[in-house]
Amino acid sequence: MPPKRLFLIDAFGFIFRAYHARARSGAPPMRTNAGLSTEAVYIFNNMVRKLAKQYAPPYIAAVFESGEPSHRLEEFPSTRPTAPKRPPTSSSRSPTCGGLWTRCAFPCSNTPASKPTTSSAPSPAAPRPRAFEVVVVSSDKDMLQLVDERVSMLNPAKDDEWYDPAKVKVFMGVRPDQVTDLLALKGDAVDNIPGAPGIGDKGAKDLIERFGNVEEAIAHAAEVERKAYAKAFRTTPSRSA
Repeated sequence: MPPKRLFLIDAFGFIFRAYHARARSGAPPMRTNAGLSTEAVYIFNNMVRKLAKQYAPPYIAAVFESGEPSHRLEEFPSTRPTAPKRPPTSSSRSPTCGGLWTRCAFPCSNTPASKPTTSSAPSPAAPRPRAFEVVVVSSDKDMLQLVDERVSMLNPAKDDEWYDPAKVKVFMGVRPDQVTDLLALKGDAVDNIPGAPGIGDKGAKDLIERFGNVEEAIAHAAEVERKAYAKAFRTTPSRSA
């Protein structure tokens, strides 16, 4: 019997893009008589209705951002300093997108920002088999790191393109568990992450293919033939530092 399928919607990702899409297109803003912005809730509503109609998900939930600073901002304050402003409808507590979701009687997660573990030791708890097949509904490439044999990603912004581990490898050039290593090396302009100086997309993929991850690449910097890459590793701190 196939596993139950749970759809988890990256609510903030879609709200953020919807909120700024009309401004970029030059279209006039959508407002209520009271001046409340409605672009995000309108597009978010259409996306949810399309998802429900096309896939009739037996289990569905939305994940909103809590609005609290994340550990990434605490450890790397320069992340997205010039990013567009946060939509006022982005929280599940807002009377618009969040209100729409709760009025539809859908469950919602609004978890406070998590802290990274300070230990690299594996958890003593034995892994438990998942009761659900999880579908992450998102257009954020960062979410591809979550994909595995029981987690896939659906991107409505790309004509409902599905990503399994093999598709992630084709699209990103690395396995899902290596996505963060790839972005750490080549950088990510969207999140204003500079990456390692002198290492671009192809170089990052080649290095991850050869060494497996950032830490191993740094540890074996002396073996890297290209001088620009070796120099970047000598001046780039490890992620665990």
